Amino acid sequence: MLTNILCLVFRQKRFYSGKKKHHCIGTIYICTPDRKFIFYRSGYVGSFHDGKLFLLSRITERCKIPGGTWILGDRGFANRPPVLTPFR
Repeated sequence: MLTNILCLVFRQKRFYSGKKKHHCIGTIYICTPDRKFIFYRSGYVGSFHDGKLFLLSRITERCKIPGGTWILGDRGFANRPPVLTPFR
């Protein structure tokens, strides 16, 4: 799950998300089906694309992702293993 947290930051263009139309901080959470968090990273500038956040977080290097496991992402992610995105 990826979310953007609204924050009040003035004169800091890198935190501005043109998509969200406000300043924000990018955050990535991954939890198991039984709601246990296994990965969390925050502090990415709001202007970063979701796919870039995924690459910078190095999730596949930091987490042991069992074969056949999928990470559900929104349309901002590339639809390639281990990420599964909605049909476009």
